[in-house]
Amino acid sequence: EIGMQQGWHSHEVATAVDDAGNLHATWIGTDMMPWYANSRDQGDTWSEPMMVAAPGVVETGFPTIFAGAEGRVVVGYIGEINDVSANNTTSGGVGWGGYMAIMTDAFAEWPLITSVAVNLPDDPLDITSNCGDVRCGGFGDFIDVEIDDEGRPWIALAHNTAGFDEAVIGTLMEGPTLYGDEITYLPVLPVGGSSTLKMG
Repeated sequence: EIGMQQGWHSHEVATAVDDAGNLHATWIGTDMMPWYANSRDQGDTWSEPMMVAAPGVVETGFPTIFAGAEGRVVVGYIGEINDVSANNTTSGGVGWGGYMAIMTDAFAEWPLITSVAVNLPDDPLDITSNCGDVRCGGFGDFIDVEIDDEGRPWIALAHNTAGFDEAVIGTLMEGPTLYGDEITYLPVLPVGGSSTLKMG
């Protein structure tokens, strides 16, 4: 029902299986936005597709997904936002950032999606205008999301504007667990910042 983008991402459907055996999938649609659907019967039928991008994101690329406990999912992607001036008119893109879309009940009629930006707008991961539609810099296969044993989601991305040898790793400082029988609150991590994101 939601067609796939026909450029670089025409073959990119990322899939995951949660602890209860449910299937989760994400892809870039013809609108260049990330879409998500799930199946609770091993792929025989699928849910209504749902767009999962953060507010303000106008184009995306390189979707990836990981599932934890039943119905708990994290989708990772890069996205470009527009800079909006004081008079509320769009003044152009401000570069590409990394995002996580976190769902604690993907099977709800209206799932709550918590969007997490990995980098600040003034520190973009790439400034190529069509980065979501081409294999720019260190993106491509080099973006991933995982959930650690504690139930905390993590995302790994290239930081192309800083050079090909630098990566950005992001997570939540606080939020819900994505593993376990019940949804509990993760232990709070201290505030990080750019200095914590550089790998030596």
